[in-house]
Amino acid sequence: MDQIHVLPPDKIPFYILTKQAQGKISPPIYILTTPTVGAIPIQQSMRKPDSQETDRPWRPESVLVATFGEHTAPINRLAPSPDHAFFLTASDDGTVKVWDTQRLERNLAHRSRQTHRHADGAKVKCVAFVENTHTFVSAATDGTINVVKVEFSWVGGTSRYGKLRILRDYNLPNSEYAVWLDHFKLDTSSVLILLTNKSRIVALDLRNMAILYSLENPVHYGTPTCFCLDPKRYWLLVGTTCGVLTLWDLRWQMCIRTWGLGGATPIYRIQNYPFHGRGRWVCIAGGTGQTEVTIWDLEKAECREVFRVGGPKNTTKDDLKTYEPWKVGEEKPEGLLSRFAGPRPIGKESPTPGIRSLAVGIDSPEDGRDAKYGFFITGGSDKQLRLWDISRYETSKIISGLDAEEDQPKYITSHPTTSLTLHTEKAPQSSVPTPNAAGAKLPLHTVAKKVRDKPPRSTVISLQQKNLLRNHLDEIMDVM
Repeated sequence: MDQIHVLPPDKIPFYILTKQAQGKISPPIYILTTPTVGAIPIQQSMRKPDSQETDRPWRPESVLVATFGEHTAPINRLAPSPDHAFFLTASDDGTVKVWDTQRLERNLAHRSRQTHRHADGAKVKCVAFVENTHTFVSAATDGTINVVKVEFSWVGGTSRYGKLRILRDYNLPNSEYAVWLDHFKLDTSSVLILLTNKSRIVALDLRNMAILYSLENPVHYGTPTCFCLDPKRYWLLVGTTCGVLTLWDLRWQMCIRTWGLGGATPIYRIQNYPFHGRGRWVCIAGGTGQTEVTIWDLEKAECREVFRVGGPKNTTKDDLKTYEPWKVGEEKPEGLLSRFAGPRPIGKESPTPGIRSLAVGIDSPEDGRDAKYGFFITGGSDKQLRLWDISRYETSKIISGLDAEEDQPKYITSHPTTSLTLHTEKAPQSSVPTPNAAGAKLPLHTVAKKVRDKPPRSTVISLQQKNLLRNHLDEIMDVM
């Protein structure tokens, strides 16, 4: 009969280290990252300012709180800690910086609390937190994977940060590097999923940095750009630079379905769509060649909703072909390469036009009702941030990027087919006719009133300067 020995607390660390040295116990990652932190529930009441009614959905007030300028190269990824105490920024300058979120409005000088550096010349392409901990994983273009712990604590109501500690490291071979990563815990392992530039999906066990399994995404589908994990960890959806989506079953490590988007352009973001579809719908930014987000049903490989900026006045059948999937598996690799080899339109302002960043959120009523209000925020090459209201589409708006004299656009919903819904942003039309438009002339008293009502030049310059400071001057790479 087996015997159970109860060790005193001061003997437990020595016992564990002894067994690890003997190779009888794999060092679990949670031992090195305790204590764990509670993640913010996805469905909870969002804190609202005093000017907003508590029984109404949360609405951003477009107030610039802080600007951070320490990075010297493009910022590729943002990652909030599970308890939202701080967040990370990963950049092409080879660093991951830790920023405190507790004192943004009170600090005059916004400086990062800690900085983790990869090797010189390496670019950090992705970063993610180990589930429910203050430990993050960063990946750079030199193939290095670092597992780093942030020493964070509360002392007398004040946040304190210690030195960063590298707990694990791993190197991918032969000029291979991770372009996307995520982490989740199972009963028997701590799994880090890596998506590499060589079309591999690698699952590492963080306890011993051993490879659990490796999957090969077909190379002729394009270079992988991002992936989305099922909340239950059953499946994984991969997007590529050619607009191809591949659905993998992680339980059986096999490909379930593959299809392509009509635009055959890079897919930048994939996220779960928690408002409809019972976990089978996802939001996709990119792939169609337009500035829009498409909602897809994974079970049927069917586009169900579209949130787009601009578009034709009257949607035709040819316009809807963009939202029809094409079957990648029925084409040979040579046919796929010829499809992608043709010339592609290039935007005037950016070589990669469209929406590049996407964040999904849920706000629940404070009175405990089951109702929930959904929204997501997008940003991209047009340097504008948009709030798309899932509950009331007509109340969507641009929260950053409008000029001082610009009006908010209108949002119109249409149903071109029984299974597809289009939500389109329309630019506002000027209601005041110009003096020479179609031969029309304004009355003299109207012209005089406009001259009197015109603000002084100093006021106009001040408004433009204020607007310039709070708007983005570069392409928006990520939001959180």
